[in-house]
Amino acid sequence: MHRCLTALLFLLLAFGGCAPSGSDYNSIGLADNAAFFWNTIALDCTSWDTQINSPRPTITARALALVHTAMYDAWTVYDSTARPVYLDNVGRLYDVSADLERDKAIAIGYAAGRTLETYFPESRNFIFEMMRTQGLDPLNYSLDINAPEGIGNQAAKLVYQNRLNDRSNQFNYPAYKDFTDYAPINSQDSVVDYSRWYPKPFVNDKGYPYVVDCLTPHWSWVKPFALDSASQFRPSPPPALDSEELKAEVSEVVRLHTNLTPHEKALVEFMRDGPNSVQQAGHWLVFARHLSKRYAHKVDDDIKMFFAVAMTAHDAFIACWDAKMHYDFARPQALVKYYFSADTLYGWKGENQGWGSIIGDEWIPYSPSSFVCPPFPSYPSGHSTVSSACARVLQYYTDSDSLDLTIEWQAGSMTEPEAAPVAVTLHFPTLDSLAKAAGHSRVLGGYHIPSDNLAGLELGQKVADQAWMRYRHLVERR
Repeated sequence: MHRCLTALLFLLLAFGGCAPSGSDYNSIGLADNAAFFWNTIALDCTSWDTQINSPRPTITARALALVHTAMYDAWTVYDSTARPVYLDNVGRLYDVSADLERDKAIAIGYAAGRTLETYFPESRNFIFEMMRTQGLDPLNYSLDINAPEGIGNQAAKLVYQNRLNDRSNQFNYPAYKDFTDYAPINSQDSVVDYSRWYPKPFVNDKGYPYVVDCLTPHWSWVKPFALDSASQFRPSPPPALDSEELKAEVSEVVRLHTNLTPHEKALVEFMRDGPNSVQQAGHWLVFARHLSKRYAHKVDDDIKMFFAVAMTAHDAFIACWDAKMHYDFARPQALVKYYFSADTLYGWKGENQGWGSIIGDEWIPYSPSSFVCPPFPSYPSGHSTVSSACARVLQYYTDSDSLDLTIEWQAGSMTEPEAAPVAVTLHFPTLDSLAKAAGHSRVLGGYHIPSDNLAGLELGQKVADQAWMRYRHLVERR
Protein backbone atom coordinates (compact mmCIF):
# COMPACT_ATOMS: atom_id res chain seq x y z
CA MET A 1 0.00 0.00 0.00
CA HIS A 2 1.15 3.47 -0.85
CA ARG A 3 3.12 4.61 2.19
CA CYS A 4 1.76 8.16 2.40
CA LEU A 5 -1.84 6.94 2.56
CA THR A 6 -1.83 6.92 6.35
CA ALA A 7 -0.59 10.51 6.43
CA LEU A 8 -3.33 11.70 4.09
CA LEU A 9 -6.08 9.85 5.92
CA PHE A 10 -4.83 11.45 9.16
CA LEU A 11 -5.02 14.84 7.45
CA LEU A 12 -8.55 14.19 6.21
CA LEU A 13 -9.69 13.05 9.63
CA ALA A 14 -8.09 16.13 11.18
CA PHE A 15 -10.30 18.21 8.91
CA GLY A 16 -13.36 16.33 10.03
CA GLY A 17 -13.53 14.41 6.76
CA CYS A 18 -13.42 10.76 5.88
CA ALA A 19 -13.22 8.58 2.83
CA PRO A 20 -16.44 8.56 0.78
CA SER A 21 -18.61 5.52 0.51
CA GLY A 22 -16.91 2.93 -1.65
CA SER A 23 -13.46 4.49 -1.32
CA ASP A 24 -11.89 2.51 1.48
CA TYR A 25 -9.25 1.25 -0.99
CA ASN A 26 -10.13 -2.36 -0.28
CA SER A 27 -13.40 -3.31 -1.92
CA ILE A 28 -13.85 -3.59 -5.66
CA GLY A 29 -16.63 -1.35 -6.97
CA LEU A 30 -17.24 2.20 -8.12
CA ALA A 31 -17.36 4.85 -5.42
CA ASP A 32 -20.69 6.58 -4.94
CA ASN A 33 -18.91 9.89 -5.55
CA ALA A 34 -16.09 9.43 -8.07
CA ALA A 35 -15.06 13.08 -7.83
CA PHE A 36 -14.48 12.77 -4.09
CA PHE A 37 -12.73 9.43 -4.41
CA TRP A 38 -10.27 10.55 -7.08
CA ASN A 39 -9.68 13.82 -5.29
CA THR A 40 -8.57 11.68 -2.33
CA ILE A 41 -6.11 9.81 -4.53
CA ALA A 42 -4.81 13.05 -6.08
CA LEU A 43 -4.12 14.48 -2.64
CA ASP A 44 -2.37 11.30 -1.59
CA CYS A 45 -0.14 11.53 -4.67
CA THR A 46 0.59 15.16 -3.81
CA SER A 47 1.67 14.17 -0.33
CA TRP A 48 3.96 11.50 -1.77
CA ASP A 49 5.39 14.06 -4.22
CA THR A 50 6.32 16.28 -1.28
CA GLN A 51 8.11 13.41 0.42
CA ILE A 52 10.10 12.58 -2.69
CA ASN A 53 10.82 16.02 -4.12
CA SER A 54 10.46 18.35 -1.10
CA PRO A 55 7.79 21.06 -1.17
CA ARG A 56 7.18 22.46 -4.63
CA PRO A 57 3.78 24.15 -4.42
CA THR A 58 3.75 25.62 -7.93
CA ILE A 59 4.31 22.23 -9.54
CA THR A 60 1.80 20.32 -7.45
CA ALA A 61 -0.82 23.06 -7.97
CA ARG A 62 -0.44 22.62 -11.72
CA ALA A 63 -0.67 18.85 -11.44
CA LEU A 64 -3.81 19.02 -9.32
CA ALA A 65 -5.40 21.50 -11.71
CA LEU A 66 -4.75 19.28 -14.72
CA VAL A 67 -6.02 16.15 -13.00
CA HIS A 68 -9.24 17.90 -12.01
CA THR A 69 -9.58 19.45 -15.46
CA ALA A 70 -9.49 16.00 -17.07
CA MET A 71 -12.06 14.73 -14.57
CA TYR A 72 -14.27 17.73 -15.25
CA ASP A 73 -13.94 17.39 -19.02
CA ALA A 74 -14.91 13.71 -18.93
CA TRP A 75 -17.91 14.58 -16.78
CA THR A 76 -19.18 17.27 -19.20
CA VAL A 77 -20.02 14.58 -21.76
CA TYR A 78 -22.77 13.46 -19.38
CA ASP A 79 -24.04 16.94 -18.53
CA SER A 80 -26.58 18.93 -20.51
CA THR A 81 -25.05 22.36 -19.96
CA ALA A 82 -21.34 22.42 -19.13
CA ARG A 83 -18.71 22.69 -21.82
CA PRO A 84 -15.24 21.13 -21.55
CA VAL A 85 -11.92 22.91 -21.40
CA TYR A 86 -10.15 20.64 -23.92
CA LEU A 87 -12.44 17.70 -24.74
CA ASP A 88 -14.08 19.38 -27.70
CA ASN A 89 -14.44 16.43 -30.08
CA VAL A 90 -17.00 14.37 -28.16
CA GLY A 91 -20.76 14.78 -28.28
CA ARG A 92 -23.12 14.57 -25.33
CA LEU A 93 -24.08 11.12 -24.11
CA TYR A 94 -26.11 12.01 -21.06
CA ASP A 95 -29.40 11.34 -22.85
CA VAL A 96 -28.47 7.96 -24.32
CA SER A 97 -26.51 6.30 -21.52
CA ALA A 98 -28.21 3.20 -20.12
CA ASP A 99 -26.58 3.78 -16.74
CA LEU A 100 -25.64 7.43 -16.55
CA GLU A 101 -24.13 7.46 -13.06
CA ARG A 102 -22.08 4.32 -13.63
CA ASP A 103 -20.72 5.56 -16.95
CA LYS A 104 -19.98 8.95 -15.47
CA ALA A 105 -17.95 7.36 -12.67
CA ILE A 106 -16.01 5.18 -15.09
CA ALA A 107 -15.16 8.11 -17.36
CA ILE A 108 -14.05 10.23 -14.41
CA GLY A 109 -11.97 7.34 -13.08
CA TYR A 110 -10.05 6.83 -16.30
CA ALA A 111 -9.54 10.57 -16.74
CA ALA A 112 -8.16 10.79 -13.21
CA GLY A 113 -6.01 7.69 -13.44
CA ARG A 114 -4.38 8.71 -16.69
CA THR A 115 -3.61 12.27 -15.66
CA LEU A 116 -2.37 11.18 -12.23
CA GLU A 117 -0.07 8.73 -13.99
CA THR A 118 1.30 11.58 -16.12
CA TYR A 119 1.75 14.24 -13.45
CA PHE A 120 2.66 12.03 -10.49
CA PRO A 121 4.78 9.34 -12.18
CA GLU A 122 6.38 8.18 -8.93
CA SER A 123 2.94 7.04 -7.78
CA ARG A 124 2.11 4.99 -10.87
CA ASN A 125 1.83 1.63 -9.08
CA PHE A 126 -0.36 3.14 -6.38
CA ILE A 127 -2.59 4.83 -8.99
CA PHE A 128 -3.03 1.55 -10.85
CA GLU A 129 -3.90 -0.19 -7.59
CA MET A 130 -6.55 2.44 -6.88
CA MET A 131 -8.00 2.02 -10.37
CA ARG A 132 -8.36 -1.69 -9.72
CA THR A 133 -10.25 -1.03 -6.48
CA GLN A 134 -12.80 0.76 -8.65
CA GLY A 135 -13.07 -2.11 -11.10
CA LEU A 136 -11.10 -0.19 -13.73
CA ASP A 137 -8.40 -1.74 -15.90
CA PRO A 138 -5.24 0.39 -15.61
CA LEU A 139 -3.97 -1.07 -18.90
CA ASN A 140 -7.06 -0.08 -20.87
CA TYR A 141 -5.92 2.87 -22.98
CA SER A 142 -8.84 2.78 -25.42
CA LEU A 143 -9.84 6.08 -26.99
CA ASP A 144 -13.25 4.85 -28.16
CA ILE A 145 -15.54 7.75 -27.33
CA ASN A 146 -18.59 5.50 -27.47
CA ALA A 147 -17.49 3.98 -24.16
CA PRO A 148 -16.88 5.75 -20.84
CA GLU A 149 -13.37 4.27 -20.66
CA GLY A 150 -12.51 5.92 -23.97
CA ILE A 151 -14.05 9.23 -22.90
CA GLY A 152 -11.92 9.31 -19.75
CA ASN A 153 -8.76 8.34 -21.60
CA GLN A 154 -9.48 10.90 -24.32
CA ALA A 155 -10.05 13.64 -21.75
CA ALA A 156 -6.67 12.86 -20.17
CA LYS A 157 -4.96 12.70 -23.56
CA LEU A 158 -6.24 16.12 -24.59
CA VAL A 159 -5.22 17.68 -21.29
CA TYR A 160 -1.74 16.27 -21.83
CA GLN A 161 -1.54 17.48 -25.43
CA ASN A 162 -2.82 20.97 -24.65
CA ARG A 163 -0.52 21.43 -21.68
CA LEU A 164 2.55 19.80 -23.18
CA ASN A 165 4.00 23.17 -24.17
CA ASP A 166 2.48 25.35 -21.46
CA ARG A 167 6.02 26.50 -20.49
CA SER A 168 6.08 24.66 -17.20
CA ASN A 169 8.96 22.71 -18.77
CA GLN A 170 7.75 19.49 -17.21
CA PHE A 171 9.20 17.22 -19.86
CA ASN A 172 12.66 18.76 -20.03
CA TYR A 173 15.59 17.34 -18.11
CA PRO A 174 15.58 17.95 -15.29
CA ALA A 175 11.81 18.32 -15.14
CA TYR A 176 10.49 21.84 -14.64
CA LYS A 177 13.91 23.35 -15.32
CA ASP A 178 14.10 27.14 -15.28
CA PHE A 179 14.68 28.67 -18.72
CA THR A 180 14.87 32.32 -17.61
CA ASP A 181 18.47 32.11 -16.36
CA TYR A 182 17.45 33.56 -13.02
CA ALA A 183 20.35 33.90 -10.59
CA PRO A 184 19.98 35.57 -7.18
CA ILE A 185 22.07 38.69 -6.73
CA ASN A 186 23.01 37.41 -3.25
CA SER A 187 24.56 34.12 -2.26
CA GLN A 188 24.26 32.28 1.03
CA ASP A 189 27.72 33.59 1.96
CA SER A 190 27.53 37.11 0.60
CA VAL A 191 24.57 39.48 0.76
CA VAL A 192 25.18 42.56 -1.37
CA ASP A 193 21.58 43.83 -1.36
CA TYR A 194 19.46 43.12 1.71
CA SER A 195 16.28 44.03 -0.14
CA ARG A 196 16.74 41.06 -2.48
CA TRP A 197 16.21 37.35 -1.90
CA TYR A 198 19.07 35.04 -1.10
CA PRO A 199 19.26 31.21 -0.81
CA LYS A 200 19.50 29.82 2.70
CA PRO A 201 21.09 26.57 3.86
CA PHE A 202 18.86 23.71 5.02
CA VAL A 203 19.93 20.57 6.89
CA ASN A 204 19.15 17.13 5.47
CA ASP A 205 18.12 14.06 7.46
CA LYS A 206 21.77 13.12 7.95
CA GLY A 207 22.61 16.49 9.49
CA TYR A 208 24.48 17.93 6.50
CA PRO A 209 23.77 21.48 5.31
CA TYR A 210 22.77 22.12 1.71
CA VAL A 211 21.43 25.06 -0.30
CA VAL A 212 18.14 24.93 -2.19
CA ASP A 213 17.89 26.81 -5.49
CA CYS A 214 14.99 29.13 -6.21
CA LEU A 215 11.84 27.12 -6.99
CA THR A 216 10.53 27.48 -10.58
CA PRO A 217 11.63 31.07 -11.34
CA HIS A 218 9.96 30.68 -14.75
CA TRP A 219 6.48 30.02 -13.38
CA SER A 220 5.02 33.34 -14.50
CA TRP A 221 5.46 32.03 -18.05
CA VAL A 222 3.15 29.05 -17.46
CA LYS A 223 -0.11 29.24 -19.38
CA PRO A 224 -3.00 30.22 -17.07
CA PHE A 225 -6.58 29.00 -17.30
CA ALA A 226 -8.36 32.30 -16.70
CA LEU A 227 -5.87 35.16 -16.45
CA ASP A 228 -5.10 37.31 -19.47
CA SER A 229 -1.47 37.38 -18.34
CA ALA A 230 0.59 36.59 -15.26
CA SER A 231 1.12 40.30 -14.63
CA GLN A 232 -2.55 41.25 -15.06
CA PHE A 233 -2.98 42.09 -11.38
CA ARG A 234 0.65 42.61 -10.36
CA PRO A 235 0.71 44.47 -7.00
CA SER A 236 2.58 47.70 -6.42
CA PRO A 237 6.15 47.40 -5.02
CA PRO A 238 6.90 46.34 -1.45
CA PRO A 239 8.26 48.90 1.05
CA ALA A 240 11.73 50.23 0.22
CA LEU A 241 14.69 48.94 2.20
CA ASP A 242 15.51 52.10 4.14
CA SER A 243 11.94 53.29 4.60
CA GLU A 244 10.38 53.72 8.01
CA GLU A 245 7.49 51.56 6.79
CA LEU A 246 9.71 48.54 6.17
CA LYS A 247 11.59 48.94 9.44
CA ALA A 248 8.27 49.09 11.30
CA GLU A 249 7.04 45.95 9.55
CA VAL A 250 10.23 44.03 10.31
CA SER A 251 9.98 45.17 13.94
CA GLU A 252 6.42 43.84 14.02
CA VAL A 253 7.57 40.43 12.77
CA VAL A 254 10.20 40.31 15.52
CA ARG A 255 7.64 41.36 18.13
CA LEU A 256 5.10 38.75 17.06
CA HIS A 257 7.78 36.08 16.85
CA THR A 258 9.00 36.85 20.37
CA ASN A 259 5.62 36.22 21.95
CA LEU A 260 4.17 33.24 20.07
CA THR A 261 1.40 31.63 22.09
CA PRO A 262 0.58 27.91 21.81
CA HIS A 263 -2.43 28.86 19.68
CA GLU A 264 -0.22 30.88 17.32
CA LYS A 265 2.38 28.11 17.13
CA ALA A 266 -0.39 25.69 16.21
CA LEU A 267 -1.61 28.06 13.50
CA VAL A 268 1.89 28.44 12.06
CA GLU A 269 2.44 24.67 12.00
CA PHE A 270 -0.99 23.81 10.65
CA MET A 271 -0.66 26.23 7.75
CA ARG A 272 3.00 25.39 7.12
CA ASP A 273 2.36 21.65 7.34
CA GLY A 274 5.17 19.12 7.30
CA PRO A 275 6.98 16.49 5.22
CA ASN A 276 3.69 14.91 4.06
CA SER A 277 2.13 18.22 3.00
CA VAL A 278 -0.33 18.45 0.15
CA GLN A 279 0.82 22.07 -0.32
CA GLN A 280 -1.44 25.12 -0.59
CA ALA A 281 -3.56 23.98 -3.55
CA GLY A 282 -4.04 20.65 -1.84
CA HIS A 283 -4.97 22.30 1.44
CA TRP A 284 -7.78 24.20 -0.20
CA LEU A 285 -9.05 21.07 -1.90
CA VAL A 286 -9.16 19.48 1.55
CA PHE A 287 -11.11 22.49 2.84
CA ALA A 288 -13.45 22.06 -0.12
CA ARG A 289 -13.93 18.42 0.93
CA HIS A 290 -15.13 19.69 4.31
CA LEU A 291 -17.80 21.69 2.49
CA SER A 292 -18.64 18.71 0.30
CA LYS A 293 -19.49 16.66 3.36
CA ARG A 294 -21.27 19.54 5.05
CA TYR A 295 -23.55 20.12 2.07
CA ALA A 296 -23.90 16.39 1.21
CA HIS A 297 -22.53 16.89 -2.28
CA LYS A 298 -23.02 14.40 -5.07
CA VAL A 299 -20.54 13.75 -7.84
CA ASP A 300 -21.88 16.58 -10.04
CA ASP A 301 -21.42 19.12 -7.25
CA ASP A 302 -17.90 18.01 -6.37
CA ILE A 303 -16.58 17.66 -9.90
CA LYS A 304 -17.38 21.32 -10.50
CA MET A 305 -16.27 22.58 -7.10
CA PHE A 306 -12.90 20.77 -7.14
CA PHE A 307 -12.28 21.94 -10.70
CA ALA A 308 -13.03 25.56 -9.74
CA VAL A 309 -10.72 25.45 -6.71
CA ALA A 310 -7.85 23.69 -8.51
CA MET A 311 -8.05 25.99 -11.53
CA THR A 312 -8.05 29.06 -9.26
CA ALA A 313 -5.07 27.86 -7.21
CA HIS A 314 -3.17 27.16 -10.44
CA ASP A 315 -3.64 30.71 -11.71
CA ALA A 316 -3.04 32.23 -8.27
CA PHE A 317 0.43 30.69 -8.21
CA ILE A 318 1.19 32.06 -11.67
CA ALA A 319 0.19 35.58 -10.66
CA CYS A 320 2.01 35.29 -7.35
CA TRP A 321 5.23 34.09 -9.00
CA ASP A 322 5.08 36.94 -11.49
CA ALA A 323 5.28 39.41 -8.60
CA LYS A 324 7.77 37.35 -6.61
CA MET A 325 10.27 37.17 -9.44
CA HIS A 326 9.62 40.73 -10.61
CA TYR A 327 10.41 42.25 -7.20
CA ASP A 328 12.83 39.53 -5.99
CA PHE A 329 12.14 40.75 -2.46
CA ALA A 330 13.94 39.60 0.69
CA ARG A 331 12.55 37.40 3.42
CA PRO A 332 12.37 38.63 7.05
CA GLN A 333 15.37 36.48 7.93
CA ALA A 334 17.54 38.80 5.85
CA LEU A 335 15.71 41.98 6.84
CA VAL A 336 16.08 41.26 10.56
CA LYS A 337 19.82 40.90 9.99
CA TYR A 338 19.84 44.25 8.18
CA TYR A 339 18.00 46.20 10.87
CA PHE A 340 18.96 44.35 14.03
CA SER A 341 22.19 42.52 13.22
CA ALA A 342 24.00 43.26 16.48
CA ASP A 343 20.93 43.66 18.71
CA THR A 344 19.99 41.12 21.35
CA LEU A 345 16.56 39.67 20.60
CA TYR A 346 14.41 36.94 22.06
CA GLY A 347 13.37 34.28 19.59
CA TRP A 348 13.42 30.76 18.27
CA LYS A 349 16.97 29.39 18.38
CA GLY A 350 16.35 26.17 16.48
CA GLU A 351 15.63 22.51 17.12
CA ASN A 352 16.83 21.18 20.46
CA GLN A 353 17.71 24.75 21.47
CA GLY A 354 14.26 26.16 22.09
CA TRP A 355 13.64 29.82 22.78
CA GLY A 356 16.04 32.33 24.24
CA SER A 357 18.26 35.33 23.65
CA ILE A 358 19.88 35.59 20.24
CA ILE A 359 21.58 38.33 18.27
CA GLY A 360 19.72 39.64 15.26
CA ASP A 361 22.26 38.14 12.89
CA GLU A 362 21.17 34.65 14.03
CA TRP A 363 17.41 35.23 13.91
CA ILE A 364 15.45 32.50 12.06
CA PRO A 365 11.79 31.70 11.37
CA TYR A 366 9.86 29.28 13.57
CA SER A 367 10.79 26.23 11.50
CA PRO A 368 12.74 22.99 11.66
CA SER A 369 16.23 23.14 10.16
CA SER A 370 15.17 20.79 7.37
CA PHE A 371 13.02 23.53 5.87
CA VAL A 372 14.01 26.84 7.39
CA CYS A 373 12.29 29.11 4.88
CA PRO A 374 10.65 28.72 1.44
CA PRO A 375 13.29 28.84 -1.34
CA PHE A 376 11.95 31.74 -3.38
CA PRO A 377 11.40 35.49 -3.00
CA SER A 378 8.97 36.82 -0.45
CA TYR A 379 6.61 39.40 -1.96
CA PRO A 380 3.73 38.63 -2.07
CA SER A 381 2.95 35.66 0.17
CA GLY A 382 1.96 32.52 -1.71
CA HIS A 383 -0.13 31.28 1.20
CA SER A 384 -2.03 34.57 1.26
CA THR A 385 -2.55 34.71 -2.50
CA VAL A 386 -3.75 31.15 -2.94
CA SER A 387 -5.82 31.13 0.26
CA SER A 388 -7.59 34.36 -0.60
CA ALA A 389 -8.25 33.19 -4.15
CA CYS A 390 -9.60 29.78 -3.19
CA ALA A 391 -11.68 31.12 -0.32
CA ARG A 392 -13.36 33.61 -2.63
CA VAL A 393 -14.13 30.98 -5.26
CA LEU A 394 -15.62 28.70 -2.62
CA GLN A 395 -17.72 31.64 -1.41
CA TYR A 396 -18.99 32.07 -4.96
CA TYR A 397 -19.61 28.36 -5.40
CA THR A 398 -21.50 27.80 -2.14
CA ASP A 399 -23.06 31.27 -2.13
CA SER A 400 -21.92 31.53 1.48
CA ASP A 401 -18.90 32.44 3.60
CA SER A 402 -19.80 29.86 6.24
CA LEU A 403 -17.24 27.13 7.00
CA ASP A 404 -17.31 26.06 10.69
CA LEU A 405 -14.05 24.10 10.54
CA THR A 406 -12.40 22.89 13.75
CA ILE A 407 -8.87 21.48 13.93
CA GLU A 408 -7.28 19.77 16.90
CA TRP A 409 -3.52 20.36 16.91
CA GLN A 410 -0.52 19.63 19.11
CA ALA A 411 1.30 22.97 19.15
CA GLY A 412 5.04 22.60 18.72
CA SER A 413 4.88 18.98 17.59
CA MET A 414 6.33 19.73 14.15
CA THR A 415 8.93 22.26 15.25
CA GLU A 416 10.00 21.64 18.85
CA PRO A 417 10.50 17.87 19.23
CA GLU A 418 12.37 18.40 22.49
CA ALA A 419 9.40 20.12 24.17
CA ALA A 420 6.07 18.72 25.29
CA PRO A 421 3.39 19.69 22.73
CA VAL A 422 0.35 21.63 23.87
CA ALA A 423 -3.15 20.64 22.75
CA VAL A 424 -4.83 23.49 20.86
CA THR A 425 -8.17 23.85 19.12
CA LEU A 426 -8.19 25.99 15.98
CA HIS A 427 -11.60 27.14 14.79
CA PHE A 428 -12.37 28.87 11.51
CA PRO A 429 -16.00 29.99 11.36
CA THR A 430 -15.80 31.35 7.82
CA LEU A 431 -13.84 30.92 4.62
CA ASP A 432 -12.68 34.51 4.92
CA SER A 433 -11.34 33.92 8.45
CA LEU A 434 -9.49 30.83 7.23
CA ALA A 435 -7.84 32.70 4.36
CA LYS A 436 -6.81 35.57 6.62
CA ALA A 437 -5.47 33.16 9.24
CA ALA A 438 -3.42 31.38 6.58
CA GLY A 439 -1.84 34.66 5.54
CA HIS A 440 -1.29 35.90 9.09
CA SER A 441 0.33 32.60 10.06
CA ARG A 442 3.16 33.36 7.67
CA VAL A 443 3.87 36.65 9.44
CA LEU A 444 3.69 34.93 12.84
CA GLY A 445 6.12 32.26 11.68
CA GLY A 446 8.63 34.82 10.42
CA TYR A 447 8.36 33.98 6.72
CA HIS A 448 6.74 37.24 5.62
CA ILE A 449 6.30 40.86 6.59
CA PRO A 450 2.72 42.22 6.80
CA SER A 451 2.96 43.82 3.33
CA ASP A 452 3.63 40.40 1.80
CA ASN A 453 0.45 39.12 3.39
CA LEU A 454 -1.79 42.06 2.52
CA ALA A 455 -0.61 42.19 -1.09
CA GLY A 456 -1.21 38.46 -1.43
CA LEU A 457 -4.73 38.64 0.00
CA GLU A 458 -5.62 41.41 -2.44
CA LEU A 459 -4.01 39.67 -5.41
CA GLY A 460 -5.80 36.42 -4.64
CA GLN A 461 -9.23 38.05 -4.70
CA LYS A 462 -8.54 39.57 -8.11
CA VAL A 463 -7.40 36.23 -9.48
CA ALA A 464 -10.51 34.56 -8.04
CA ASP A 465 -12.86 37.03 -9.72
CA GLN A 466 -11.22 36.32 -13.07
CA ALA A 467 -11.25 32.54 -12.48
CA TRP A 468 -14.91 32.60 -11.51
CA MET A 469 -15.84 34.34 -14.74
CA ARG A 470 -13.99 31.62 -16.64
CA TYR A 471 -15.71 28.93 -14.60
CA ARG A 472 -19.18 30.35 -15.23
CA HIS A 473 -18.47 30.62 -18.93
CA LEU A 474 -17.70 26.91 -18.99
CA VAL A 475 -20.30 25.54 -16.61
CA GLU A 476 -23.27 27.86 -17.05
CA ARG A 477 -23.48 28.00 -20.81
CA ARG A 478 -26.70 29.53 -22.08
